[in-house]
Formats: sequence, C-alpha cells, structure tokens
Amino acid sequence: MNKTNTIMMSQDDTSKGRILVVGHVTRDIFEDRQQLGGAATYAARAASAFGCRISLVTSSPASSLLKSLQDDTHITLHRKKCHKFTTFILNHFGARRELSLVSRAPDLTPEDIPEYARKIPLAYIAPVIGECGRAIINSLNKVKIVIGAQGWLRQVNDRGVIVPHLLPEAKILPDVHVIVFSEQDFPNAESIASRFSCSADIVALTRGAKGVTLLSEGGKIELPAAQIRKEIDSTGAGDVFGVIFGIELHAGKDIVDAARIAMWAAARFVEGPGMGNLSRALASKHRN
Repeated sequence: MNKTNTIMMSQDDTSKGRILVVGHVTRDIFEDRQQLGGAATYAARAASAFGCRISLVTSSPASSLLKSLQDDTHITLHRKKCHKFTTFILNHFGARRELSLVSRAPDLTPEDIPEYARKIPLAYIAPVIGECGRAIINSLNKVKIVIGAQGWLRQVNDRGVIVPHLLPEAKILPDVHVIVFSEQDFPNAESIASRFSCSADIVALTRGAKGVTLLSEGGKIELPAAQIRKEIDSTGAGDVFGVIFGIELHAGKDIVDAARIAMWAAARFVEGPGMGNLSRALASKHRN
C-alpha cells in the first residue's frame, strides 16, 4: 500500500461519531417551490444518515423550513438568531443555471460555537457565501478540519448574481486537513486544487459523473464516479461527498476507500428529492 493510500485521521473512541458542522443554512427559491438548502444542511443530514451525532452551528431566523433539522434526533442545532435567511434564487436559462443572492444572514464567528462543540474532534466547515472565515478555523486548532470550499470561491456582482471569485481564505489558506470543492465552482479548478494542496493534507476535486481527483503527498489519484440509477437532483451532492469523505477518513479508512464510500453516498443522494435514496440504502445495508 503506497503512502497516498495510508493517510488517515485518528479517532478517539470516547468521541466516536461526533462532528461539528458550521455554515449558513439557506432558503433556496426555485420557480415552483422553496426549500431548505445550504452546504451545512446537506452535510448535517448526510452525517446523520451515517449515524453520526452532529452539532450544527448556523445563522437563521426561526422558521418552519428548519423542521427537518429540528426533528432529527442526531442533530443539535445551534442557531445564531437573526431576521433574514441567506436566500438564493435559482433560475435556469436552457442548460445554464444562474444563482442570485437575495439576502444574507450574519457571518459566523468563533463565539457562536459552543465551548463543548469546539472540542469535537472532527469539523466540516461549509461556507456558502464567505460566512465562515479564518478566525473560525483558528479557533479549532486541535480539531481535524474538512473544508467544503465552495463558499470561498464566489462573490456577488452588482446585479446580485453569484460569480466565481477567490475570497481571501482561498488565496492564502489556513492549514487544514481536507479541502473539497467541485470543478464547477471555479473556471480553472485544477490550478486551484494544486494551490490548495500546498496547505491541505488532501484535496478532493469532485467532477460529477466523471468522478473525483484526489491530491495528496502521495500524488494524484483519479477515481470514477459511483453508478447512479437515475439522477433527480444533484444540489448538495458535493457536500454529501465532502462530509462522508471526512467522516470515513476520521474513522481510519485510507483515502481511496473513503472517497469510494463518499461517492456511493453522493450517488444515492442524487437519486431523489430530499436525501434521495441515501437513508433507504443505508438501512438496507444494515439489515443485510
């Protein structure tokens, strides 16, 4: 087994299955509906499906949209109270998708994270519009940190439309363990992945149906995507991959096995609305 396949994260048995998730939950408005979204939402619910206990730190108003998180007994929701959701409108123009920001909740700070949650040994930091900055990373200095970097790779233009842009955290990265982002998040994604690999132990560049590229000290690995029966909705799939990849690394899997499990989870997720077939497939595995 080569060096690339043996990078792993140790885990203390007394804190097995715990994960801190930080980022804005969002109100996503489509032509025919609105729903709860945001990287933190998808990550928390996927981690719950895998049996983890999640402390989710976010900024949002009280709302019935939060019901799926509040009803999940695996998720403890720490909500920074505010008057507005981070709200996106998604419009489609043929094959092109345009994302616009309508409103934004306040940034998250280290003070918003409960003291006990700062000691959870694994964190998934999931910004959607730059709300999680370097101060949060620095406050978790003894924690294994996975970054879903999408929210560090975008800004809002003068029309309110989301466009690619490197935020300061993406230009000079804090030292973290894993960074995950999609090739759709930034035009020269491979160049960005190479830059990220100078600061992170592992970089995972997800490529949708083309699979994933893994960068680490051991070099580059290309893995094919897991087979999908029928794709219904891919929104959030990258964060499902990212959080499960981090969880499996933390549990001791090598990076190839962890990535394959994460791609399997993302494939089940896109097969339906909500969490797709992920919870059902995991339940079936446990029965068998």
